[in-house]
Amino acid sequence: MHILSEYESLKRGPQETVQDYCARLNNVYNVIPQNLRPPLELASIKFPGGFDSDMEYQLRERAPPSLEDMQSIAISVEANLISKRA
Repeated sequence: MHILSEYESLKRGPQETVQDYCARLNNVYNVIPQNLRPPLELASIKFPGGFDSDMEYQLRERAPPSLEDMQSIAISVEANLISKRA
């Protein structure tokens, strides 16, 4: 039950890259026992909630078909933002 609580409360840290957040979320998700693990469709719904409201909105608006696609989009958005700032 502790791992489910950790999964439900996951948020991206202030200095954490999107890629690191995705890896952390995936690691926690994969540790959840199979019989308690939420389906990937529910993980896709939970994933955007780990970001600030702007990023969450952008991810929900794009409505990618899978968690993997959503994570790829989030990583590319961050890369674009970093390149624009540089």
